[in-house]
Amino acid sequence: MSATMTALFGGTGPDWEAREVAVPQAGPGQVLVRAHAVGRVPRMGMTGGVPEKVAWVLVRDGRVLVTREEDRDLFYFPGGMREPGESDDETLVREIEEELRAVIVAGTLVHFGTFETRSDHGGRVEFRMICYAAAHRGALNPAGEIAEMAWFGYGERDRVSPVDQLVFDALHEDGQLP
Repeated sequence: MSATMTALFGGTGPDWEAREVAVPQAGPGQVLVRAHAVGRVPRMGMTGGVPEKVAWVLVRDGRVLVTREEDRDLFYFPGGMREPGESDDETLVREIEEELRAVIVAGTLVHFGTFETRSDHGGRVEFRMICYAAAHRGALNPAGEIAEMAWFGYGERDRVSPVDQLVFDALHEDGQLP
């Protein structure tokens, strides 16, 4: 299934260029927003009452890193919510150290995309996930609330949350998750 939507490309701040793009495999109530930012990672908070998560997308050998918390069945991309005053890069550094005991290498964050799920009633945004790729140092070891980590291929897409499924679709479309 495909949907058309407006995506922003090109830069940060007022330098965005809007283009209509096809979004493959977006299901009912799901919209994919893809943007590639350059320059400083912006500060982003809860916008218009929409909860936002900052997530790390790490792909190796055609598989992507996901984590599962205690008492949860679904897996999620590592990351979490911003604390007051935090930028996305500060949030990601803190969350990855807490969840996986690894260190995100400063200056390596690259915005992969912003993904949203929408309600079936009026199309209002229910959840937004801002995803980044980044280099890291240290072994990946589940810690804190993380019970398990795994490397999933595209065939395991049904084992992650709806917003994470949108990221799986984007990675598959890019040829990173065959």
